[in-house]
Amino acid sequence: MGLFDLFDDMDGTNNKEEGKTVVYSNGDKKEESEVSQTESKQNETNQINVGETGSTLAPISKPKRTRAKKVKVEDPKEEEIGTENNETVVLPEEPIVLADEPSEIETEESDVIENNSTFLNAPGNIPLSFLENPLTGHAMVGRKKSVFEKYGEEAALFLGKVYETGEEAKEVYFDSLDPQVMFVCGSRGSGKSYVLGVIAEELALKNQNVGMVVIDPVGVFWSMKYPNRQDSEVKQLREWGLEPKGLDNVFVFIPEGAKSKTPKETYDAIFTIQPSFLTAEDWALTFGLDRFSPLGLLLEKSLTKIKDGYRTMDSLIVKGKGSNFDIDDIINCLRDDAEINSKDKGYKRDSLRALVSRFEAAKSWGVFAKNGTPLMEISVPGQLTIIDVSFLDETVSALLVGVLARRILAARKIATRNQAVKKFSEEENNKVDNLEMDVPPTWLFIDEAHTLIPSGTLETPASKALIEYVKQGRRPGCSLIFATQQPSAIDTRVLSQVGTLISYKLVFDDDIKAVYRRIPTIVPAEFRKPSFIKRLEVGVPLVADRVETTSRAFVLKVRPRMSQHEGRETQTAEVKYHYKESELLDIMGEIGLSKLDRYGSLDLHSVKTLLKILNMKYKAEISFDKFLAKLVDKGAQLEDEYIYIEKDEEQEEYREKVKYPVMEEKYNKEQIDGIAKRSLSWNNYVVSTVYRPILKVDYKVYSDDGGFVTNLCYVDPVKIEFVHDMDNAFVYSKGLNEIKAFDADDLRLLLKLPQNKGFDVEYLGEVSNFGEIKLKNMMDRFIGAGLVRKEKRGRRNVYFVIKSMDVPQNPKTKLLSSLSDINLMEHEVEQEHILDPRISMESLRSLIGTIWKNIKIENIDTLLRKEYMFKDEVSSQVALFDSYYGHKVE
Repeated sequence: MGLFDLFDDMDGTNNKEEGKTVVYSNGDKKEESEVSQTESKQNETNQINVGETGSTLAPISKPKRTRAKKVKVEDPKEEEIGTENNETVVLPEEPIVLADEPSEIETEESDVIENNSTFLNAPGNIPLSFLENPLTGHAMVGRKKSVFEKYGEEAALFLGKVYETGEEAKEVYFDSLDPQVMFVCGSRGSGKSYVLGVIAEELALKNQNVGMVVIDPVGVFWSMKYPNRQDSEVKQLREWGLEPKGLDNVFVFIPEGAKSKTPKETYDAIFTIQPSFLTAEDWALTFGLDRFSPLGLLLEKSLTKIKDGYRTMDSLIVKGKGSNFDIDDIINCLRDDAEINSKDKGYKRDSLRALVSRFEAAKSWGVFAKNGTPLMEISVPGQLTIIDVSFLDETVSALLVGVLARRILAARKIATRNQAVKKFSEEENNKVDNLEMDVPPTWLFIDEAHTLIPSGTLETPASKALIEYVKQGRRPGCSLIFATQQPSAIDTRVLSQVGTLISYKLVFDDDIKAVYRRIPTIVPAEFRKPSFIKRLEVGVPLVADRVETTSRAFVLKVRPRMSQHEGRETQTAEVKYHYKESELLDIMGEIGLSKLDRYGSLDLHSVKTLLKILNMKYKAEISFDKFLAKLVDKGAQLEDEYIYIEKDEEQEEYREKVKYPVMEEKYNKEQIDGIAKRSLSWNNYVVSTVYRPILKVDYKVYSDDGGFVTNLCYVDPVKIEFVHDMDNAFVYSKGLNEIKAFDADDLRLLLKLPQNKGFDVEYLGEVSNFGEIKLKNMMDRFIGAGLVRKEKRGRRNVYFVIKSMDVPQNPKTKLLSSLSDINLMEHEVEQEHILDPRISMESLRSLIGTIWKNIKIENIDTLLRKEYMFKDEVSSQVALFDSYYGHKVE
């Protein structure tokens, strides 16, 4: 059953009222008698033009209409649904009846049709049609017909299926080749952040030519590295023909100030911005200052002096720092500049102190550094960059977003101009700051957008930058996807640029009206009923697209996420504790000791506060005397009004030991030392023991008749290569590390490329089923990865493999299981002595499944190979020797 079968009872009744005015979507007014005459003429012939070509559908015979209750609107322009330029969306021959008061909106019933069997078939019968792929039947949304004819479904994003009666099976794909502005809205918990994750997933998997930057205000997108673990959604994924999958190309940044309080496994790098990127207006908005107040003018003057240079009160000349300065430079200028601090012409001491104190506070935000994170590391082709701003105040987050949007737009303008007119020679191009300017077309994702681009007269440090980003970003390839719970609270200058609108369930009439005003296409009358949008299911939005090939707005069922979504609501009733008092005292005592270990000592008042918090947490009533006695029993010392722990300075640091299967050691330390002396020219070196993890992967290989054979392989997760035992040595594959970022189609072609001769696109077409455009794009990706080079031979391009690939293509090959004959012995190994893997088990599972078809991975285990690490004390060079064959590890 589709969504619309649930709304059969929402049709209007046969009501008739005299003297009412009908307001059409073009702003015209007609008396009811005129409406009846007009409708009678229109019902004789009615044609709807659809698509870019203007082709005409066969005349539609409309059912007989009954009149509905209509509400007189004093100012129809206030309620019209149109664009920023006052363009109105006109339904074919359909009057739009709008209400002026929320109470009346709820009772509005317009365009009632007799004898309709379902809610979907009710309207003025506006058929749903798309630009469709004739081979697959997939609907293409947002893609121009000319682009589809050239590229087909390349880089099309699969977001879900039509959720209307009779159209349930139609898959919907969204364009990502052209720059897009997409607006997502809906009430809390309706699916906004979820669909942002779906779009980001699809981009990360389907379009390796763009950079993707997600501004994460609530800290939930980092989990996209991991496959979806939600049982209900895993089941749904399989029903959709999908599998849980973590994304390998996710890279998470956090502000520098959040480093100490964030688990290391949830981020990859630190993000900072250069203070020199900020304008005087940015700082004024961030500090809440009037731009033209004395403090605002002082701010602008100090920034100018830092860039150009100034004289101190001691008559020293401070050289101008141009565009490379930090907050300390600003503070020093405010304190030392002779003109600013002049008693006659300078500023008041209170103003100087107030501005200095603001900059001192800004240093503690943990987002500023003199050099900052290069833009080239943020917007990277094929990388899904998450910037977690959940640690920051909203104003600081807005500042960060504003600076980032301005930098991306400026960089893309320069890159686009260089590409279009080839203005700079190669020599001149080398003068450009490539770390800041060499960025790909970029998709910027923003959640909770009402905090960054609010409506009305409110303005944040991000407002102007984002407005310019959407207004000027089409040509440079800048896309924006923004989401909010409050569509009525978003700046209309941004909403006017929206190409695709995705609206989930909304509750408040102001928000519903704001959405209808900005819908960029025809909307059937049933969808305009506020009761419709208020009753949308979770995960089911109304979608409207500006491109003419989509005939009207439609309802979509969004597909499940393949990666883990951490944005679900926390259930406060989930956690229950069932402990005996003695067990609970032990637990609380350990927590108390950890506090003492951290702070050295606590006064008794702090201990009582801690006990109060623990009693609330565990729903317990442990007395203070019992808690204090437990701390003393565990080694704490009580003296006067303080409790503390005496630390043994020579106490050995605790190191976690875990039992692992370890390869037999045939060469001990002394023997390896002799081998190293003969192969290394170092005089002074130190030797340490390390363990290399080796992942043993057990799998089944299925045949076409349903049978299967079992096999196993071994992968070194540090090198990210297959490892074999061959000719008394450990031998590695070549290329697994390089190909891990490519998709299945890329890999199938890459492993077929001839290694010792040139080839062209015509040859590639013969060994694959891919079209010419797709093949050229794939070769460009291989060139960018340093695997292939291109030469011009007359009118054709000839390609050569420059990095040989030797990756096993047959999962049944016996050599893959060659390490299974090596003896293993269990040993306790300290975690810190194990080399860090560079690929997770889940990512390896996905990679192997992409290379080899028709396999099912049963299990992945870790074993270790003992190695000796030699480090030269002079040059700090490092060499590793394995203890099984005594060979140097390359």
